[in-house]
Amino acid sequence: MSVVHFPTIEPFLNRKETAKVLGVSLRTLDRFVREGLPCETWGLRSRVFRASEAVVWARNRAERNAA
Repeated sequence: MSVVHFPTIEPFLNRKETAKVLGVSLRTLDRFVREGLPCETWGLRSRVFRASEAVVWARNRAERNAA
């Protein structure tokens, strides 16, 4: 019998969880979204994020602003 391995899928985070991961307020998170933070919109108003994408985006943003 062979075993099938499925890749681990990173869960989506809501706004509050993402803001906590990034260490910012919800207001700052909303500004980041306007600046291009990767997210998906579910329905009319619900935004969800992947923590790994958000952290990479925030690091790149910090590097750009430091230059």
